[in-house]
Amino acid sequence: MTTTDELVQRLSEPAGFKKIIGFLGGKRAKAAHELFSTADEKGVARSYTLDQREHEGTGYYIKAIGTRGDLTADQLAELTRAAKLLSLGTVRYEGMMAATMPEPLGSSDDAHDIHDLSRLDEGILVYPVTVLNKKREVTFAVWAHKGGEWSVYPIEDNKL
Repeated sequence: MTTTDELVQRLSEPAGFKKIIGFLGGKRAKAAHELFSTADEKGVARSYTLDQREHEGTGYYIKAIGTRGDLTADQLAELTRAAKLLSLGTVRYEGMMAATMPEPLGSSDDAHDIHDLSRLDEGILVYPVTVLNKKREVTFAVWAHKGGEWSVYPIEDNKL
């Protein structure tokens, strides 16, 4: 099983992001690596599923990570309640449009409702994940904090 330390090591290498972003995301992978390697704070965390929806065979998840360690049961319960209040339309749209590393959380004016559930001052990042094959799991996310902005990129288990 891959550990967070192993993933941090892999992502510290210049080619580390190519596998998780994909071969078509060359410029994006390079920019993500540059952000990660120069970030004030960075890491990989296990992700928590706050809510899961499905529409026409596509899975939509609202996930959260704690950059300072595991989230508590109370934090998860509160975030889960808030996530379940979002409409399916919002979850679907933001799952396809919301910012991922290297763009900062909440940088899209049209797709930030899920990111707005984050508690950045507590190191809690909330973000959407769209999985076209609902059998794929997304257990980890890489995160970076630089210049006052937070970025996150979910890592599908099949890309570990």
